[in-house]
Amino acid sequence: MRAAITGAMVEHLEASWLSGGDYDVLAYTALTKLQVRLLITLGLERRARNLDMKATVVTIKRIIVDPKAPDGETLAPPPCPVGLPR
Repeated sequence: MRAAITGAMVEHLEASWLSGGDYDVLAYTALTKLQVRLLITLGLERRARNLDMKATVVTIKRIIVDPKAPDGETLAPPPCPVGLPR
């Protein structure tokens, strides 16, 4: 619960910064470090994932260079290659 609340507070600060509002760098830094510590305490850890870069480049080319499908429909964007850890 505390990790989720901390995440919401971090996102609130990020939204404030992106909208041009006040931004407390010290609070942001402290909250992000706290969230990492809480998530590690819960047993979560960062792991690298292998990405299929060839498929990602082909998908990006298809979306940016040729955004129309052969039948004229707009293609849906691909899922984010940096998804949730498994």
